[in-house]
Amino acid sequence: MNIKSKTIRKCMECGKEFQTYPYSIKKNQGKYCSRICGWRNNPTKIKKGQRLSPKTEFKKGQRPHNWIDGNVNYDTLHHWVSNHLGKLKKCEMCGDTSNRKYAWANKSGKYKRDLSDWLRLCYSCHKIYDNQRRIVL
Repeated sequence: MNIKSKTIRKCMECGKEFQTYPYSIKKNQGKYCSRICGWRNNPTKIKKGQRLSPKTEFKKGQRPHNWIDGNVNYDTLHHWVSNHLGKLKKCEMCGDTSNRKYAWANKSGKYKRDLSDWLRLCYSCHKIYDNQRRIVL
């Protein structure tokens, strides 16, 4: 668009003059010179570090919403294991340390919330381990 089609407006937050398009004004936009000024003046948007309500906050000892009644989804359980056992730099099967990507493998196949039921394997060993376990089961 051409610069002539823009309208000069005054920022509602800082008072600085800026240019905006008429269609932005029609859509109830074009009120602020920058995103920062827009965020400062809009109390409905959540800002970093802002608390909305103590009722909705996560409390210590509270289980995550996707861990209800002991039924945990696959990703949440793997995330929990990773948080508790940490990130290792070595495959427990082949001892390889050069591979950058490792995954947690479940020993029993029951996906229990038991830290002794998990192995840290590189992706190639994890694939072999899972295939061998399928043959046995």
